Amino acid sequence: MSPASPPSVVTRYFEQFKEDFSMFLRSRSQELVVGGRMVLSMLGRRSHDIHKKINEFPLYEALSKSLSIFVSQKMVAEEKVDSFNFPLYTPSTQELEDQVYRKGSFTIDSMKQYYHDWMFENAPNVLSKTFRAATESLICHHFGEEIIDPLFETHTRVLYERLMAGEDIGWCQITVVLCKSATR
Repeated sequence: MSPASPPSVVTRYFEQFKEDFSMFLRSRSQELVVGGRMVLSMLGRRSHDIHKKINEFPLYEALSKSLSIFVSQKMVAEEKVDSFNFPLYTPSTQELEDQVYRKGSFTIDSMKQYYHDWMFENAPNVLSKTFRAATESLICHHFGEEIIDPLFETHTRVLYERLMAGEDIGWCQITVVLCKSATR
């Protein structure tokens, strides 16, 4: 998804998130004893409005810009970029809470939303390497291995330019502690 994604795409990603998260909770509820706890930590979204600022994760925005640079330099075909799908939905705390209580297998002991502000000089390098570790296989599968090194060099540079321009390169993270409920 991107800020330009049509509302129907955003809604479909949300529906898929609900389905996947429901299956995840159902599976974990079978593994835990009543009173057992589970800690989840995930990327989140600050806004509760599903259609407002859907892409609050600047590492993805920097990837998109890096790929656009590669298209303009004819290093990758525009059609290849257009067909690239990054399957990620970042829920709000309210969406997460709704999904937990909808199933009824867990209660929420605590839920915290953190905003990670990475406004220091070496942050782009650290963040880009971390992002690469998490996304490299997906990117290689779609674009090929030969793109990886130059893509993440560009990604680091784009993040550095954002940082130097005073733009935010942080992100929202949600950590929730769930407790297994008695079976209904």
